[in-house]
Amino acid sequence: GEAPHDLPRRLTLFAATTVVIGSIIGSGIFKKAGGIALLLPDPWIVLGAFVWWTICQSVANILLAIED
Repeated sequence: GEAPHDLPRRLTLFAATTVVIGSIIGSGIFKKAGGIALLLPDPWIVLGAFVWWTICQSVANILLAIED
């Protein structure tokens, strides 16, 4: 069966822009991480940066989800 369509389908310009920018930055992080990791003295710095990015992206997605 089909799911009910109770949720309004709205995407503001701000929300769409942040999703696109987040995707561009996110893909850049994965592309450049190897070269940056080679320059750093400790691999835990890279892991910490990925964890921090994940937390920030999660908060941004939550804020977009509750945006009125």
